[in-house]
Amino acid sequence: MRTKDLEVRRCEESGELGWVFSDMRDIDGMIMVSTAGYMLAHDLFEHVNGIDRIGSVGDEIEALGAMYFVRGWNGNVFDGSEEPHHRRRYISPEQDIASDIEQQFQELICRDDGDWAHVIPGKTMPLRDGDEWVTDSLECTDIMRVDLAQDGAAEDWLEYHEFFKVGRIKYKHLRPAWDHYMDQVRSLLRCGYRKAYKQYKGDHMAAHNMFWNVAREMDRWTKHPEYEGQQGKLYWDRNRAVFEEVYPDEYYED
Repeated sequence: MRTKDLEVRRCEESGELGWVFSDMRDIDGMIMVSTAGYMLAHDLFEHVNGIDRIGSVGDEIEALGAMYFVRGWNGNVFDGSEEPHHRRRYISPEQDIASDIEQQFQELICRDDGDWAHVIPGKTMPLRDGDEWVTDSLECTDIMRVDLAQDGAAEDWLEYHEFFKVGRIKYKHLRPAWDHYMDQVRSLLRCGYRKAYKQYKGDHMAAHNMFWNVAREMDRWTKHPEYEGQQGKLYWDRNRAVFEEVYPDEYYED
């Protein structure tokens, strides 16, 4: 079985305790803790560049592509067990991806550095057979873009800043910034999907089973983290997942 170390840390923004993988790095000086098992499974199985690379917009978009390989292929990215997120089980995978794409755009333009981080793909290659879900996701996202433009977020940002920044390019208006972003998103989604395909040897079912085995096992622990610094080890294979708490050496000292 494969193994991974976890520990409980405190989110500086919310103050709540949550489990994270021990090799998770700080993001802008903060740790994003997980409060549900599926969040940890997402980090483990869908961030195909590695847990230590989590934190950039580019990596998150790739993870959405991987999510479609791991969970989206069967038409439902949630299984209904992840309360209070059960309402999202009625959203199609394409709509769920579209929602996260829009959220990541707001994250990107509100960063002073417009950081894509480790990867910005080159020219977009033509879509191939099997890539229809990318088009469907982008169509859902284009509908949501209208809401983004109307909700005042862009105008509020420009009150205090002179431009939006996407990668190295500065924009004074939302639409060209969005178009540039979406050109990159199209490539990143497909890149993440194909990395997941390679990593899991094309086996959707194995990836899906491992994801939900880990998610359900960790649900029991994420609901009630006991103290900051609590530690544990996750064991998994394609058939089952087991989590065991690990006590520090001083616990056993006289």
